[in-house]
Amino acid sequence: MTGGETSGGWFRPEERPFIRRIEDWLGQVVARQSWKRTDFLTPREQYLLESLVRREGLAVAFWGGGDAERRRALVMPEDWHPQPEDFEVVMLRAATDDPAGLTHGSLLGSLLGTGIERRKVGDIAVDGRQAMVAVCADVADFLLGAWRQAGRSGLAVERWTGEGHLAPPRYKPEVVHVASLRADAVIAQACHWPRQRAQEAVHGGRVQLNFTPLSDPAAPLDTGDLLSVRGFGRIRVGDVEGETKKGRVRLEVGVLKADA
Repeated sequence: MTGGETSGGWFRPEERPFIRRIEDWLGQVVARQSWKRTDFLTPREQYLLESLVRREGLAVAFWGGGDAERRRALVMPEDWHPQPEDFEVVMLRAATDDPAGLTHGSLLGSLLGTGIERRKVGDIAVDGRQAMVAVCADVADFLLGAWRQAGRSGLAVERWTGEGHLAPPRYKPEVVHVASLRADAVIAQACHWPRQRAQEAVHGGRVQLNFTPLSDPAAPLDTGDLLSVRGFGRIRVGDVEGETKKGRVRLEVGVLKADA
């Protein structure tokens, strides 16, 4: 696949390095006629990968340890119907005796503090004093020995082989009507805020787009994008359904409030 075939408006300039990685993966799959297993991908990265895979007539499957947001991918010359074990996702169960319990932030921070990369860690599901964490198999043994604390809480970590690893995030499906796919317009409608408040949230550093700080309220959004709004929750951008009679865009979104 040549660079010209991927030039266009469907990906952002800052996503070009990831697009090049995808092109390299697809080239390996075609040349070797074998599958390529990725590390964990964000929803947006999964969308970009699937778009290019379909364009090239190849196949892709995803798995993250259950109904997860972050998932590993297997890119294949054709659909070989991979099983969950083919994705090499290991579930770790972390538990603490600390009455304060565990938080997503302390767990992720402590995981990265061991020296592993973020892409080696999938979803983290917290339930009081215990949590389930999806990780790449190649770092599982290391974490079983090195990951012993989250914040001030001591951890007991074990490999988990039980059923029902990760519950799906409870996004509420909605359809919003927006003047455009600008970030501030979507935030305002999904959060039921005035447009100015959405802009202030962006300028105040309280919004992330695909886990990266967002600084431009006018940034255009696309299918697969994930907005994290501090103090509100997450907004998952879906497909455009068309236009209303007044010319506004009908957009599918999923809303996950912070207290959900």
